[in-house]
Amino acid sequence: IELVMPIQVKDYTWSQNDDELFVDVPLKGINTKQADVYTTDSYLKINFAPFFFEVDLLHEIDNLNSTVIVGNGLARFTLKKISQLQWPELCSTDEKAKRLKRRLASQSRAQAQAAQAQEEQTKTKHEAERAAVRRQMDLEEQARSETEQAKQKHRDNADRQASQLARQHTKPKRPEAQLPPVRTSATIKISFSKREFATPQRESHKEQEEAWLSKQAAARKEVERAKASQPGEVEHDPLWYRDRARNFFSKGDFQSAINAFTAGLTLDPANPSLYSQRAATHLKLGDPQACATDSTKALTLLTPPCPANAKQRMKAHVRRAIALEAVEDYEAAVFDYKKALEIVPNEPGLVNDLARVKKSLEDQL
Repeated sequence: IELVMPIQVKDYTWSQNDDELFVDVPLKGINTKQADVYTTDSYLKINFAPFFFEVDLLHEIDNLNSTVIVGNGLARFTLKKISQLQWPELCSTDEKAKRLKRRLASQSRAQAQAAQAQEEQTKTKHEAERAAVRRQMDLEEQARSETEQAKQKHRDNADRQASQLARQHTKPKRPEAQLPPVRTSATIKISFSKREFATPQRESHKEQEEAWLSKQAAARKEVERAKASQPGEVEHDPLWYRDRARNFFSKGDFQSAINAFTAGLTLDPANPSLYSQRAATHLKLGDPQACATDSTKALTLLTPPCPANAKQRMKAHVRRAIALEAVEDYEAAVFDYKKALEIVPNEPGLVNDLARVKKSLEDQL
C-alpha cells in the first residue's frame, strides 16, 4: 500500500475589520462535500484529501458565533473577535510545544461546550415530551368532567320529572274501614334476564355498560370481518398476535413482543388491551415515554368507564404513573396513582407507591 503524505495549503488569504476576521482557503478543485471542517476558539482545520489546512490563531475568538461557508471551490471563515483589536497577523508565533498545549486546551473547551449543548437539547426534548403528556392528561380529565356533569344534569332532570309524576298520581289515603282484605299467600316465579357483567345491574351504570358492550361488539365484528377476508390465515387474527406477544414477553424477548403487539394493533387499532400490554413491554425495554403514550391511548379507548373495564383502566393508570415517575414528572404520576386508587381503594401496594411519589415531589420542589 502506497502512503500519500498530506499537502498543507498555505496560499490562503485573510482580512479583518473591528469585529470580525475573514479567512479564505482555496479547495484546490476538491469536491466541497469531501471537506471536513473543525474549529475551536483558537484553532482552525480543514481536511480535503490529499490537502489540509490548519492554523493556530494569534488570539482567541468567539467560536459559537463564528461561521464557515464551503462552496464554489472555497472555504470562507467568518470569525467573531472577542475584543475589537486589530490583529497584526493571523497565526500564533509561539513555539510548537506551546501551540500544541494551547490547541489541546481549546479542544477540551470545545468538547465541553458540545456536551453541554447536547445535554440542554436532551433536557429541552424531555420537557417537551412531559408537557405533551400533561396536555393530553388535562384534555382527558376535562372531557371526563364535562361528561360527568352532563350525566348528572340528566339524572337530576329525570329525578325531578319522576317526583312530579309521583305527586300527580298520589291517591288520597282511604279510611281504615274501607281497606280491602289481606290477600292470600301465593307463589311467584321470577326469571332473570341474561346479563353480560358479573356485577348487579344499576340504573346509574346502564348507559356506560351499554356503550361499552356496543364498542366491544363493533370490535368483534371488525375482527370477524378481517378473518373472513382471509379465511384459514391466523396471521389476520389480532388475538393470535396478542397470544404470540404474551409468549415472547414471558420468555423475556421484549422487542419481539413489541412487534407482535404492533401487528395486532394494525388489524384491531381500537383494542385498548393491546395498547396497555404494549405499554408494559415498553417499560421492560426502558422506554417510559413510549409507555406513557400507549397507556394514554388505552385510557382514551376504555370509555365510557364501567365495572367491566375497571381493571384495565387501573392497570393503564399504574403503568403511566410508573413511566411518569421514571422521567421525574412526579406531579403527573401522583395524579395517575390517585386515579388507580379510586378504582381499587386502599390497595396496599398503590398506597405505598403514592406515598413514595409524593415524597419525591416534595424533594423536587
